[in-house]
Amino acid sequence: MTEQKKCITIGQCIQDNMIIYFDELEGEEPTGVYDMVISQVEKSLIDFILEKCNGNQTKTAKMLGISRNSLRVRIEKHNLNMKG
Repeated sequence: MTEQKKCITIGQCIQDNMIIYFDELEGEEPTGVYDMVISQVEKSLIDFILEKCNGNQTKTAKMLGISRNSLRVRIEKHNLNMKG
């Protein structure tokens, strides 16, 4: 019998990484945590879906549930490279 890989939620991944982040601060007071996390999650999500859609912005926007214009703004905001 093969060992099953443990399923983990996206939220749990974020919590696990926040534990590491706070540990690495060594008591220093963090600021702007919300914006930092949202920005990093948004960038990773858009980059991943763009790759899955072979750079097709229309398909990517539809998959994300946002307008193509909103997607383009976010692509520029995060300096994501467009393939193709």
